[in-house]
Amino acid sequence: MATQSRLGSILNHFNSSKSGVAAMSTPLCSLAARTSQNPDDIVITLALRTPLAKGKKGGFKDTPLDYLVYLFLKEFNKRSNLDPKLVEDICLGNVSNGKAAYIVRAAMLAAGYPHTAGASSVNRFCSSGLKAVQDIANQITEGSIDIGIAVGAESMSEGGDRLEKPFHDEIIKVQEAHDCMQPMIQTSENVSDDFNISRRAQDEYATESFRRAEVAQKAGRFEDEIVPIITKVKNKDGIWQEVTLTKDEGPRYGTTVESLSKIRPALPQFGDRTTGGNASQVTDGAAGVLLMKRSKAIELGQPILAKFVGATVAGVPPRIMGIGPTAAIPKLFSKFGITKDDVDLFEINEAFASMAVYSIKTLGLDHSKVNVNGGAIALGHPLGATGARQIATILSEAKKSKKKILVTSMCIGTGQAAAEPSTATADKAAETNAAAAEDAKNLLAELENEAGDKGDKAETKSEEAQPSQTETETKTNGASDSKRDRDSSNRGRGRGGGGRGGRGGRPGGGRPNYKENIKSDVTAQKESSDPVEIRKQVEFYFSDGNLPYDKFLLSAVGGSKNKPVELAKIHSFKRMRHFQPFSAIVNALKESTLLELTDNESCVRRKVPLPAEFDNGPAPNAVRIFEDRAMPRCVYAKGFGEEVPSTQFDIEAFFAPYGPTNAVRLRRSEDKLFKGSVFVEFATEELAQAFLALDPKPLFQGKELQIMSKKEYCDKKVQDIKDGKIKANKSRDKGGNRNNDRGGRGDRRGGARSGRDRDSHNNSGKRKRDADGDDDRDWRVRRDQDRKNGFRGDNNNSNKRRNQGDSGKDRESNKVETDKSGIPTVKSSKDDALAKAKAVPASNDAAAPANGKKDEQDTCPAGAPGDDGR
Repeated sequence: MATQSRLGSILNHFNSSKSGVAAMSTPLCSLAARTSQNPDDIVITLALRTPLAKGKKGGFKDTPLDYLVYLFLKEFNKRSNLDPKLVEDICLGNVSNGKAAYIVRAAMLAAGYPHTAGASSVNRFCSSGLKAVQDIANQITEGSIDIGIAVGAESMSEGGDRLEKPFHDEIIKVQEAHDCMQPMIQTSENVSDDFNISRRAQDEYATESFRRAEVAQKAGRFEDEIVPIITKVKNKDGIWQEVTLTKDEGPRYGTTVESLSKIRPALPQFGDRTTGGNASQVTDGAAGVLLMKRSKAIELGQPILAKFVGATVAGVPPRIMGIGPTAAIPKLFSKFGITKDDVDLFEINEAFASMAVYSIKTLGLDHSKVNVNGGAIALGHPLGATGARQIATILSEAKKSKKKILVTSMCIGTGQAAAEPSTATADKAAETNAAAAEDAKNLLAELENEAGDKGDKAETKSEEAQPSQTETETKTNGASDSKRDRDSSNRGRGRGGGGRGGRGGRPGGGRPNYKENIKSDVTAQKESSDPVEIRKQVEFYFSDGNLPYDKFLLSAVGGSKNKPVELAKIHSFKRMRHFQPFSAIVNALKESTLLELTDNESCVRRKVPLPAEFDNGPAPNAVRIFEDRAMPRCVYAKGFGEEVPSTQFDIEAFFAPYGPTNAVRLRRSEDKLFKGSVFVEFATEELAQAFLALDPKPLFQGKELQIMSKKEYCDKKVQDIKDGKIKANKSRDKGGNRNNDRGGRGDRRGGARSGRDRDSHNNSGKRKRDADGDDDRDWRVRRDQDRKNGFRGDNNNSNKRRNQGDSGKDRESNKVETDKSGIPTVKSSKDDALAKAKAVPASNDAAAPANGKKDEQDTCPAGAPGDDGR
């Protein structure tokens, strides 16, 4: 009873909230009921779309529907900040492809969603995307699922909406049934004739749609709803080229009534008022909406964008199907207790200017509230995607203009129409009542504890009985967020390794996954368009302090080849996603002194290329030179306490007043727990010396820090190794450890591997660009590239460099070995090192964000750089 009373109190907190967020429930005839907040509301936590591309000639013309859905779902998954295992159903709205159910199932699995989730497809012509949203919302309402994704997608380049053969003779004897076969343009001409909509009125309406879209696109108002998509197109010469789509292709800048008046009628046999200029464009694209109950969103910390109130459908004569919104919207108002004056924004699909002009006039709507950023005439109408695309667009606009009550509607082929109302939330909707949300989480935790059975208790006791890990100061392997997440996707608890190389890795032995020990969350950053911060972050990626160690980015750049890198790829890095809109990144980099934009400002590269030593990947001696250069700028600081999600940012903010920093690396024990200490690389040696000279020593949260130079710290550890006080770091070999380790991933060239972490310190550059940016190249491509670079795998599970004229003795001279005390040594001569140093140009270090690199592998004195904090 006490629990029930407390839960009731929590619900009252939510119901009394003043913020205007809302969801789907039994229709009640009042606006207050629609804007109230209840735990069972169906809410939208994410709504995104692809750029809309011109059908048959745009960026998606050679992208089949299955690949388009896959590309979109992969990006949607990345941006949802949600464990994909929690998604229980995905519904695809599509019109033109009869195999849509197969497509969505295969695409969702390929995009990273689990096989435990369901998949289905729906087709209600132009409202298919909205129908998918409605189906997912209904399932959540009835308790069939907790979380679902509605997707709309269409490749009109593959095939549009066509009736392949006439209906049976018995059916078409009924005139209205026969009218269902009329071409859509004919129905538009019927509306023009029946309701006297002139060609001039239609061209004027279309001109305004183009004008609004032009203004919105130039101002970047679509960018936070669009996910850039990388795909390939075949050019006029039949050559495949990779392209990145970042904006809609439909808007025609400078459109005027006069220019539209010169366009000939589309089908003059039906009339002369509907043209290619005042009708919706043939378009390819996709959109998606993530839905769940409000209580679930609060539990998971999901941002609540809007409450999905519901949807309705209505019918009109098929021959004038375009007037459908004039039937659906009043029905919606009646069912859900709102009026046109309550609505702040409308999105009415502009299938044709004729129906848009008629609908706005008949419903008595204020045109300034309808399609404020242009509609389908200017943006395009990918049939199955439009319903979901409208939601993404109207929510994006509502957030910017702080609007609340929203309605989307569209006419539907064969004489139907659909409409849905929703109420948009204020910013930070997931925090509308922080006290109540926290209380709810605590209550859920208490209920879970009460529900624990004896089996759970026995399991807990078993875990407590296991021997604890002992931390040794120098036996540590730092792990950045990108590395941590990468491991979690490739690592099983005690599973066999060698997956990527195909031949490597002994069976693992059940090593725990310490991912949960890393508390810092680099994704927990507020949206920003600060050009200084953007430049600092991107410049860091390409700086001498990061690029030589970053295998993914170094491969993309090609070493001294200095190849441009897609900005869309850079924007997908964890550290970059909060920078919005995309145009802000472009504008910020225009002012960079280290980088330059290329390929119509879609790519970026260094102004000064790297030395040729890096053409085939990180070269140990060259990397060592960069490390030695950075050493005088680095300091060690200890005393930062226990880690919390904001620790990374708190420490960065702490060091900010002492001058620009290139990196702040959190140091971790073997089980990934924060050790309370960091390595900080300042922008200059003078700044580092000034920090070390502080007297009294700096305080962090009221406690004095222990500080020293990194060189002093490393020298101290070396002496401790010689004195036998601590042990030197062991080299992490390739090949599994049966007793206490998981199986290795396997070297990319097929080698076995072992050790507690992914790579030996000489291979710390083996990393990918992001936590969820899996290397999706075919293994044959990786093998061929590795062979081209001089590596091959043999049957002995080892990696050997091909004989390219260098002797075995020469190769042996570059190996890193240890002396009797376990201290790493390099067998190349001092003269060789100096010669290589002269070949490396002056430092191109960027004053990057303090946390550009986060966690450093603590292998002194020959410490390899840690993973970057993308």
